[in-house]
Amino acid sequence: MPYRILIADDDIDIQNQISYTFQEEVLNGEMKLFFCKNGKLALDTILENLDFDLLITDLEMPELNGIQLLQEVKSLDLPMQTVILSAHDDLKNIRMLMNYGAFDFIPKPLDLTDLRITVQKTLHHVEQLKLGDKNLIENEVLKLLNLRLKKEIASRQKAEQNLKESEMRFQTLTEASFEGIILHHDGIVIDANPAFLKITGYVAEEIQNKHINDFFIEEIAGKLSLLIHGQNGTDHSIETICERKNGGRFDALVIGGMVPYDGETVCILAIRDITEQKRIQRLREDVERIVRHDLKNPLNGIIGFSGMILTNRDLPETIKESVIFIQKSAYNLLRMINHSLDIFKMEEGTYTLKQESVNILPVLEEVEKELSHIASTKKISIQKSIQNDFLIKGDRLHIESLISNLLKNALEASPENKPVTVSIFTDSLNRISIHNDGAIHESIRPHFFERYATFGKVGGTGLGTYSAKLIAVAHGGDISFQTSQSAGTTITVSLPVTSL
Repeated sequence: MPYRILIADDDIDIQNQISYTFQEEVLNGEMKLFFCKNGKLALDTILENLDFDLLITDLEMPELNGIQLLQEVKSLDLPMQTVILSAHDDLKNIRMLMNYGAFDFIPKPLDLTDLRITVQKTLHHVEQLKLGDKNLIENEVLKLLNLRLKKEIASRQKAEQNLKESEMRFQTLTEASFEGIILHHDGIVIDANPAFLKITGYVAEEIQNKHINDFFIEEIAGKLSLLIHGQNGTDHSIETICERKNGGRFDALVIGGMVPYDGETVCILAIRDITEQKRIQRLREDVERIVRHDLKNPLNGIIGFSGMILTNRDLPETIKESVIFIQKSAYNLLRMINHSLDIFKMEEGTYTLKQESVNILPVLEEVEKELSHIASTKKISIQKSIQNDFLIKGDRLHIESLISNLLKNALEASPENKPVTVSIFTDSLNRISIHNDGAIHESIRPHFFERYATFGKVGGTGLGTYSAKLIAVAHGGDISFQTSQSAGTTITVSLPVTSL
């Protein structure tokens, strides 16, 4: 059986010299050489393979030096012998290592003849130990195995304790949660928290072994499987209708996942009652429908009837001015309703873009005039940086609304006496950039362009940036923002460069 020799040295030249010296023995199957570039790797290799005959180690190595390595090896009490590689003038450390159990040492630079003689002498000593005290060696190996087994048992016990503590924390959280939580395995309910029992009207004994589909009016297990196992695109939840024990129903948001429970991995469902949210959403949609559709008929009547009145040439001037004001107000309101209808179509993806040429500068100037009262009240100057004017294809009313919403938001968010800057330039795209020194609150940054996203603004609806995003996208562009406490906020609208 070949001698197994482990060499720990980070010097590649030393490794090559040792390989060269014993190449014949290796080819004849008399030796096997193993190399490690530092003491830590050598120690790990020894712990994984208990049958090395000889360790040749350098004194100076990264991570674990020769002295530290020999101390660790000595604590293992192995029959393996050690030879030290060291400079002639390192007698203090050599003596220390001999006290730690090193069999011999070889000075650097290596004398290959001395290397061969020392290794042969050490291997001969190893052979004598094998022949003379085989039972002792076996006992020592058993001790090492027992030590490793104890470490493994301790590690497993610690892991089990951590898992138990994690399960206890999970149980505490689920018990205290205001959302309903179900644990199930392959659709069969294992457990549920008090919140789920409260919102569904069941007691704990009644839900045991029921299928999760029994709590919903539609087959939900398949959808949840896709959700939990990551096969549902980027969605993390689904909306459905949950059924109570008494037959009552409520809108529910269901979130799925996997958790450890009682020594195994099971599925978890969090059920949130969103009935009130849905009611408010439906109410908003009804109000929007009324605004978009039901107000147009009386407005058309006002516009038509006022036009008829104005055809009367004998109409007194004061009455004529009043009728003109009524007609103009009706037209403005009709424009707002038509704009709202177009926004609705953009949401639905049915909007058809008007192909008219829109010059950005006149639009900006008109918006600036309309919002001058806000700027004046807060003593804010609107500064413009115009690299170039540009034309775009689109709907002037909607582009005006986009710029108006963003500039108004900037003026309202800006600190007093601080300028708001509007930049117009073209690189690969036509861009409109609006900057103010205020910062967007962290809570709404992730959904800043979503419907109803607003924070701390009196009378704010959260629809301005939402409609601006829709308009930008409808015109083939996009909108983005950068914000921080130090740099303020910059909203940038990017629109395609097109030939007109």
